[in-house]
Amino acid sequence: MKRLLLITLLIGYIYPCVAQDKPIRTEESLEGTVIYKKTTTFEVDGYTYQCDVDDGSQFVTLYNKENKLTYKDIVYKATGKIYIGSWNEKKVIEYNSSMSKQADFIVDEAFTKAMADEIGKTELMITMLLSPNTGEVMEVNFNFFTFEPYARVPLHVYREIEVKLKEQIHFKPGEVGKQLNYIMLSWRQKPQGKLPPLPPPGSLM
Repeated sequence: MKRLLLITLLIGYIYPCVAQDKPIRTEESLEGTVIYKKTTTFEVDGYTYQCDVDDGSQFVTLYNKENKLTYKDIVYKATGKIYIGSWNEKKVIEYNSSMSKQADFIVDEAFTKAMADEIGKTELMITMLLSPNTGEVMEVNFNFFTFEPYARVPLHVYREIEVKLKEQIHFKPGEVGKQLNYIMLSWRQKPQGKLPPLPPPGSLM
């Protein structure tokens, strides 16, 4: 009887410890079906996004409906002449490695690890349109194809990226950049995702 009681007490002590060492993580994954498969306007939680899909290529352009510059040419403000120079020119914008790394981090953190694992090696194209006066992010666009995993990413993920880029990212416009109606910075990135927070110590899931 004493031995049985001792075993019962030990089991009751060890089990919670094991559970704390290996907590179960629950996190959001990609939607089961394609969300962005045709040109559509999405109105969600106080903001509106526009999804434009090219019927031939199935190329998607996703952006905030309030954007004004998504399809506007980049021109010199004084003359209206289209800018055809290189975006690598230092005179357009000054490179800032810390800002570039922060932009990558914002994209990584918007996706869960489960989403990133499902996405695999496919890259997302992100485009920031910057103010020629302040270098702050005015607008954000996203591009992918309907047959890529990004077409199944919940809208709130793109919204989070947009908001945080506008809040945290800014570059210094160069001499030429100040003369344009906006400065465009685009890059492709494979999100790494973030792990969800661990449950409180002692809790069982």
